[in-house]
Amino acid sequence: MSWLLLDVGNTALKWALVPAAAASSLSPGSGARDQLAAGQQLQGTLAIDTPGLQARVAAALGHALSLAAGPPGGRVPEASWGCAVAAADKVGAIEEAIHAAGLPAVEWLGAAAGFDHDRIVLRNCYRDPLQLGPDRWHALIGARARFAHGTLAVINAGTATTIDGLGEDGAFFGGVIVPGLELMRASLARARPACRWRQATTSPTRSTRTMPYARAFSTPSWA
Repeated sequence: MSWLLLDVGNTALKWALVPAAAASSLSPGSGARDQLAAGQQLQGTLAIDTPGLQARVAAALGHALSLAAGPPGGRVPEASWGCAVAAADKVGAIEEAIHAAGLPAVEWLGAAAGFDHDRIVLRNCYRDPLQLGPDRWHALIGARARFAHGTLAVINAGTATTIDGLGEDGAFFGGVIVPGLELMRASLARARPACRWRQATTSPTRSTRTMPYARAFSTPSWA
């Protein structure tokens, strides 16, 4: 059995076509790759704030499905799952592309008061659990699935940066959301046009290779 997984952020769609058994260990990518023989996933990233979103999603998924249909085969998904925080029109365009490709309708996931499955137990301590973004909630679930013990700080760095705390006992006890690096830089550039910028370079760590959606790091305490 295989799944189509989607993460629809504020400015980008991240998608992956994976065997259900491999869905907990995705690696980052920027385009469909012919990795089927190695048992790896097809995946990609698409900007959602540029014209022609529906056509671009349809083309990317169509290419992935053409690869999935070849040897060793059996990779056309039986289910589509996703988290979305983008505007309704962007999500609608993605749904139309998925429908046109003949794929299962997306089951959009939300936050909840708790999670208890396969020895992964989480408790959402928000007064209104649904106020938590679905991407942040499922990143917490993914982090606990990857790191079974310890207090975790789960960091998502996208258009916005979120830092969420997960206790040893599975309690999500809060977090922060701030503008992402590009938004911060743009804001400073408007307020301080004389600022001079220097481009920084980074290299992936073990966490960024194994967890594209939840950057999870063990911490001794949470302040």
